[in-house]
Amino acid sequence: MQINLIPKNGYVNPAHTLIRAFFNGKNESTLRAYRSDLENFKEYLGVNTLTESARLLIKSPHGQANLLALNYKTQMQKQGFKPTSINRRLSALRSLIQLANTLGMLSWKLEVKNEQVESYRDTSGPGESNFQKMIVANLKQRNKKIAVRNNGILRLLHDLGLRRSSVVNLDLSDLEIEQKRMWVTLKRRSQKKIKHLPDITLNALLKWIEIRGKEAGAMFTNFDHAQKGERLTCSIPQ
Repeated sequence: MQINLIPKNGYVNPAHTLIRAFFNGKNESTLRAYRSDLENFKEYLGVNTLTESARLLIKSPHGQANLLALNYKTQMQKQGFKPTSINRRLSALRSLIQLANTLGMLSWKLEVKNEQVESYRDTSGPGESNFQKMIVANLKQRNKKIAVRNNGILRLLHDLGLRRSSVVNLDLSDLEIEQKRMWVTLKRRSQKKIKHLPDITLNALLKWIEIRGKEAGAMFTNFDHAQKGERLTCSIPQ
């Protein structure tokens, strides 16, 4: 799509020029996507036009513009937008500022970083049939307390697709029984994330807690005679 960059009245508004140049030459689908992302930013600012939102952004000093973009990112997080949606909208702003930089309207760039996107792995593991065999074999072992504990571990690994490190780092306080959910530390994330628990998983944890007790500390502890009651590690449970 080609857009005339020179307004009919002859007055060249830098923000107006920037918006028109930004949309110039893009196909319809790309144009719709960029317009939607910039419309969202416009609504966040509470202004009436894309030109006004661009003007507020490019007239700001470098630090203030980055703060504006950071606050915008925070607001989207609070509204529950997915990281991919947040990153796409931030990318649209960065592209707009990059074009303004190219056109000589400013000399800085937006430096607000994207949200960390959780990469989903194939968590099918050994397959449902083999997993059920593991459950049965575990429950048949001689030490019933270890069997109950390991059943809770197996359910978390399978049902939530957690890594071993996420499971062994769980504390009893991470479990919210009434809400049927648990706070879990995921790879490359500094803050814990909510994971909702299927009934079968929650029941397995509750059976283990009956044995473990309700004192604060690690969710899963070992039965080793030398270190009994201490947090499990990522090695084979004892």
